[in-house]
Amino acid sequence: MTRPTTSTRSSRSPGTICEFHRFILDRAEDYRRSPADNMLSDLVRARDADGRALDDRELASIVLIILVAGNDTTTATLSTGMLPPDHHAGAGR
Repeated sequence: MTRPTTSTRSSRSPGTICEFHRFILDRAEDYRRSPADNMLSDLVRARDADGRALDDRELASIVLIILVAGNDTTTATLSTGMLPPDHHAGAGR
């Protein structure tokens, strides 16, 4: 299996991001019609102090930020936990 090069990843990225936004917005529309007990449904129903709902761009951006932040946190936690025990010398003392 060949790995994509930077240029092929870059050329695919705009379409992939658009597909992701479309997927999220389609799910959001589903939850507008039929609310559920999940984060996306809560975001769809959220209102600011003036009663304004998140627009589509804000909604998709928040979901993306949450996904990336969760992935980054998990990656950092797992990689730190994989350090050899002697790297943490004195931690248990």
